[in-house]
Amino acid sequence: NLQSYSVFDTEYAQLEEFVNKTIVPQCSPRHLEICNEAEKSMINGFYAKGTVALNEHVALFERQLTEKWDKLDKKKLDRKKRENDFRARNTEFKKKTEFPESITPELDKEKEQLDREKESLMKELENFDIEAADISKDKKDQGLTLMKLVLLDLAEKSKKKARKTKKGEL
Repeated sequence: NLQSYSVFDTEYAQLEEFVNKTIVPQCSPRHLEICNEAEKSMINGFYAKGTVALNEHVALFERQLTEKWDKLDKKKLDRKKRENDFRARNTEFKKKTEFPESITPELDKEKEQLDREKESLMKELENFDIEAADISKDKKDQGLTLMKLVLLDLAEKSKKKARKTKKGEL
């Protein structure tokens, strides 16, 4: 029956209203009016490089980003191994110190060492977040998304030009 579709229409209308309010165009070669001067300058510079040079630049930059992410992932994996080792040693330490009378100066030193190691692991985790943010910032600062948008625009213009040339030949 047709009434059952009114619920869907209402949900669609709500979704459409949400999209229209929250999703706005971003700076791009097709929306230069929303770009700031630095972004416009960056886009013009990318156009000036041309398709071949810009493709090479994008490929190089993507390789560099991939290497940075891989290096960070390797550091995280290494840290995870050390964290697992720390957890095992900490569990053993807790077993040794179950009874207050079993605490010795050596165990106090071991606890201090474990505390320092825990603090170091936590600091390392914070540094990973900072490093990941730096990689993402570098990607934005270098304009990788804008480079790719310029490449898409250049490819589309090239296709249009080829079609016009082909039509002109007929």
